[in-house]
Amino acid sequence: MNRRVQEVRKRIADRRRNGGKEEKPQRKFSYDDLISDEENYSGERFPTYEYNPESKEHHPLFSPQWFLFKLLTSFCLVLIVAILFRNPAVQLDGARTFVEDTMEESFQFAKMSAWYEEKFGEPLALIPKSVGEEPTEEANSQYVVPASGNVVETFASSKKGVTVETGSQTAVQAMDAGFVKSIEEKKDFGNTVSIQHADGSESWYSGLANIDVKTFDFIEKGQVIGKVKTEGDDKKGSYGFALYKDGKFMDPSKVISFE
Repeated sequence: MNRRVQEVRKRIADRRRNGGKEEKPQRKFSYDDLISDEENYSGERFPTYEYNPESKEHHPLFSPQWFLFKLLTSFCLVLIVAILFRNPAVQLDGARTFVEDTMEESFQFAKMSAWYEEKFGEPLALIPKSVGEEPTEEANSQYVVPASGNVVETFASSKKGVTVETGSQTAVQAMDAGFVKSIEEKKDFGNTVSIQHADGSESWYSGLANIDVKTFDFIEKGQVIGKVKTEGDDKKGSYGFALYKDGKFMDPSKVISFE
């Protein structure tokens, strides 16, 4: 009893020394308190993860098992392809052809861009758009004539494209919008600019003296690609034009009038 009385007296004396305020143990703020408040006000449960640096467990966002599985799968695919091409068995010809066609087929940037614009209403951010330019009559037509002139070599004779004779330093335009797939030397064409369009077709422009575009550039319909190569008398120029789709050439004169 005396001990209890002494404790009460001691507590009263301590309170007087502290100005009548009783010290309360301070509670440290933690991140868990913030999460609890958010859950109380929003009504949603937030997932929590416990991570002990001393333990050997990995963070749940990184799974070593899944990473190892993907690594082994990639290795197996490479090994299978290597076996396909090292084994001359006739039964594997179909698989080899499929792999070759898949690796040689380029990504359809133009088709993907058209699909994105159709679904979401805006072109891809990597496509530059001209600001303040009014659409021309040529841009509203189905295709733009690269450069008007006389067809001196027809598709019937070359089986690959046409050769058009124009004036000196004539600008050559893109027949339709698309991405520059390549700028390279092609057999029977020379230095050629290949533009990939949304329908999967490609337009080839060869024999250009000056090229104003680069690979992977997005080209608007009617945009200047370069200028024709000038002949010896400096009064005439010429360029080659071809349409390529589904592994074969098409007659450009059936879709474009060069006159």
